[in-house]
Amino acid sequence: MKWNYAFIQNTKGLFIFDFLRIVSLLGFQDRCSLNILITTHSPFILSDVPSTNILYLKDGHPEDKSSLINPFAANVNDILRQSFFLENGFIGKFAQRKIKRLVTFLSTNDEKRNDYNMDLAPALIEKVGDPLLKRTLYKMLDEFYVRNPQVKRHDEKEVSKEERIAELKRELEKLERGGLVVRKIFIDSNVQVIAEEYQNEVLKHLHYGPKNILVNPLKKLKRFKKYFEDGEVKESFGKDANGKTIYAQIPNATSTMYQDYLQVVIDRYPNDLLTLLPSDFTTINNSLLATLGNDGSLLNKELKVGSKKADSFHNLLISSLMYNEIRTYIYPKFLKKVGVKTCVYCNANFAITDDNGVAYYTVDHWKPKSKYPFLCISFFNLVPCCFSCNRNKGDDDDEFFRLYEDDTNADLNILHFELPPKNEAEYMLTHNVDALSVELKESNPLYKGVCENMDKKLHINAIYQEHKDVVEEAIWRKYAYNDENIKALKASFAGNKLALTDDDVKRLYLVRNYDDEDIHKRPLSRLMKDIQKM
Repeated sequence: MKWNYAFIQNTKGLFIFDFLRIVSLLGFQDRCSLNILITTHSPFILSDVPSTNILYLKDGHPEDKSSLINPFAANVNDILRQSFFLENGFIGKFAQRKIKRLVTFLSTNDEKRNDYNMDLAPALIEKVGDPLLKRTLYKMLDEFYVRNPQVKRHDEKEVSKEERIAELKRELEKLERGGLVVRKIFIDSNVQVIAEEYQNEVLKHLHYGPKNILVNPLKKLKRFKKYFEDGEVKESFGKDANGKTIYAQIPNATSTMYQDYLQVVIDRYPNDLLTLLPSDFTTINNSLLATLGNDGSLLNKELKVGSKKADSFHNLLISSLMYNEIRTYIYPKFLKKVGVKTCVYCNANFAITDDNGVAYYTVDHWKPKSKYPFLCISFFNLVPCCFSCNRNKGDDDDEFFRLYEDDTNADLNILHFELPPKNEAEYMLTHNVDALSVELKESNPLYKGVCENMDKKLHINAIYQEHKDVVEEAIWRKYAYNDENIKALKASFAGNKLALTDDDVKRLYLVRNYDDEDIHKRPLSRLMKDIQKM
């Protein structure tokens, strides 16, 4: 039985459905066994057939496709790519070669090359039918002229005042993108209230956990100071012949310095120690260090307090402030109120707190505990992050690792991701995901060197090279959800309880957390948002 080609085309994906219905209506299955052989180049027909009923032929020979996804009910684009031998993309070879040659030329810095006629570039780009590819090529052309201002533009298009304003707005938008890989959190009234609630909880002196631990840092701080007052503190003075540490009574002057330091912490603890603003951290630390001789060496001095195991002063202070208990039982539920759900350094891993207050992340300190032990439980010094970033960051307290910001004039956006236009164009031509290599960039020239330092410390670029599939998804979403399709989606929901606005559609189909303030809520949202806004 042969079927007219026009008939098959006009079925618009209904061929298999209608054919099996006709067979059923005629009752053939009750009279005989049927073997039906269909040859096709239509992905719509293939999407109605399970992989067990498909034989792939290439050059007249069977082709093993067992490793591919089952085309039954699969995406048509995926079927085209894997089932119809389109490994080199969806564009014809001639067009692909022409565009590749243009991309190669525009991505170089040598305007003297004579193997390409720049007079033809604008005309070729204008002929490109894919709107996203065309936009990318025009962007590369503009960047070429910027890199080579001596080269005369051959499109001879006079830029109007309005067009120049629009161009400057786009550049401004580019500067405004980005974050601390994610984004700093401004301490507005809502965040301040959460910090105060955290403080009130810590000051309640309640019992927590399966061991019914009493959290009372003030009591422990006063007890720690009393050891100094009673002369029950010794310090290490090297080792004896047998390798055993020698301890001797600390001098009165040194003891007084420790007591003065602790008294400041005791005085500030019930007042503002837990809610100190980041802009006050350094000032207070300098004041406290002055009580210890400014060089900070006493913080690391090994002490033996009473019959307790010897440890550094800063570790003993951290223990007195009950950091481990507060981090485990109190802090997570208040971070959850802030809305952070990802590692704030890489935005690649979750930082989740469940409904029982159990944290599935590590807690880092912007100002490290070893240098700023009095800040170990200060709310705005606590930073949720993944294990990898916590380990790699170490004790680095550079400004770009700061999560909370209390300066209204400060820039909350530090970094953003970019997909070089050359790479995007290569992907559009070949659909080779390996071409999608994103780069971490500073959002402002003032932040020069931040990307290099972030990558050196946290290996951000290496992490994100493993997420090329997400970049590919973002690009496909740009294809699928253009302005016309967004209008169609809105119309499909019109008149019901789920009526959608333009922003609703963008959040639903582009990136779930569309606002900059919500970047912390979903892993890789920084990457997806930046790629989609390019």
